[in-house]
Amino acid sequence: MRWIKNMVLAILAVQSFAADAATVTNRHVTGFITNNTYVLVYFDGAASGSTCGDTDRFTFDSTTGAGQANLAILTTLYSLDRLVTIVGSGSCFGSTETVAQLRSDGH
Repeated sequence: MRWIKNMVLAILAVQSFAADAATVTNRHVTGFITNNTYVLVYFDGAASGSTCGDTDRFTFDSTTGAGQANLAILTTLYSLDRLVTIVGSGSCFGSTETVAQLRSDGH
């Protein structure tokens, strides 16, 4: 589990976030759907700052290393019913904002 945390921290160290990116803070993941490539992440409440249209979900590509780390974190947080913070990238995939950062704030 520690290697996942280190991988995510390394990815975040080289990532920059868009000023107009959507954010949800300390919310419960209510579900997720995958089509073997993209994962849709649903949460309680609405994201603030989204310009993509949908405010109740984010998406990421689960075929990349970062996406696989996100999926591992997501399934762990979901199974433990932990709160999650998601920061969007400012980029849209259809009407859904893509994930730039996914984390638990320890609650």
